[in-house]
Amino acid sequence: MLEKVTRIPRPKMKIPNFMALAAGFLYEKVFRVSSPSWVVQDVDSAKGLSLYWYYDSSKAVRELSFPQTPIEKSLEKTFNWFKENGYI
Repeated sequence: MLEKVTRIPRPKMKIPNFMALAAGFLYEKVFRVSSPSWVVQDVDSAKGLSLYWYYDSSKAVRELSFPQTPIEKSLEKTFNWFKENGYI
């Protein structure tokens, strides 16, 4: 979806989880790079990226009439915000 919204090709190479954890360890412990950093991978980020995250908003919709926005529209708005504010 991000590739479609941003027109930026997705990475073609997948990095095994153990390599991401090792890189995070090296950055944090060996090179003493502290978080937050938008450039390097830290151990907590590597751990989080290895999990499957699932959210169910049905209770918020049912009890609070929480409005729903299609994910594609949310990604597009987020990408445009990052671009307008100089992060991309």
